[in-house]
Amino acid sequence: MSDLFLAPAVGLMNRLRFTGKFAVVVLVLLVAVGTLVAMLYMRLDEAIVHSRSELQGLKVVQPLLRSVQMVQQHRGLSAAVLGGKQESAAAQAEKTREVSEQLTKSESLLPDAMRASPEWQAIQKDWARLAEVGLKLELSANIAAHTKLIAQMLVFVTEAADHYRLTQDPQIGSFYLMDTALVRLPALLETLGRMRAAGTGVLAARTLAPAQTNTLNVALAAIDDVLGQYGRNLAKTRRENAGVAATLDESAKKLTSEVERLTSIVRTDILGQQYGTSAPDYYAAATATIDIGYRQTFETLLPTLQLLIDQRIERLRGQMTLSLALIGAVLALAAYLVGGMYRAVTGNIRRLADGADAIAS
Repeated sequence: MSDLFLAPAVGLMNRLRFTGKFAVVVLVLLVAVGTLVAMLYMRLDEAIVHSRSELQGLKVVQPLLRSVQMVQQHRGLSAAVLGGKQESAAAQAEKTREVSEQLTKSESLLPDAMRASPEWQAIQKDWARLAEVGLKLELSANIAAHTKLIAQMLVFVTEAADHYRLTQDPQIGSFYLMDTALVRLPALLETLGRMRAAGTGVLAARTLAPAQTNTLNVALAAIDDVLGQYGRNLAKTRRENAGVAATLDESAKKLTSEVERLTSIVRTDILGQQYGTSAPDYYAAATATIDIGYRQTFETLLPTLQLLIDQRIERLRGQMTLSLALIGAVLALAAYLVGGMYRAVTGNIRRLADGADAIAS
């Protein structure tokens, strides 16, 4: 059986001179090693390409989140105007202009496929309608229209993160940081934004309708839930990235403290129907709390995520350089030893041939 199995190899080698036999063996080994090297290089290069795509995605999602922030502010100002606070009308009009400009900026950074997508076209269409007729709607309808638009925008942020593979981040520490910055914290801030709009409307009218009570109670429950998810995500990120733990801790404590202060106002002053806080003061306090969350996103979470991705790219480049250098050194040593073996074998054969010639003569 073994003779039958080796017959093709024996037949090939019998057709070749010694140099040819040696060359075939070396060629096969080089192909095997080269294939392994190519696979290693492709794996490391794919990881680098993935990380670079994530960095590009961060440049796209940041202005989208800014757009969400501004639409949330627009919702609160619109609620104040519709609640009877006409002194907020100028600020509401200015915010309308800012949102339109920010959406245009965000659109300019989108890839062609996302810019032409039905989702983005729906966002632009709904915003144009809201900017045109929003103040002609009832307060509840205006808040609902804003909330629907913001929900669409947050979904689009996630789709952009999918497109640039941010949601496929391969490392647990940076994944949970991404999830916090692009999913959990925006959800928390949107809930705070709904509470800002509803509370501003109540304080402006100094009347609490049953539907508004339900809205505020649902918002308070959602805040408790999302705040817990936010804390767990940051804990996992700190555990995996000790170098950024202090920075994350400081910003998280400040946001949590401000959220608790704001929810206390809602429970005691609005749901308790004391109305001791004016609508502008409540709007300003809620906005300050939400702005802390966005500052954490833009000044801490996303820069930290970018730092971790940059470090990963450098680490992958180092691994690639070291791997290629080691493989090159091993191949050079192998070539040196193979060359020595070839010279030793051919030298021995030559001496045997010379000895046979001497005996024959």
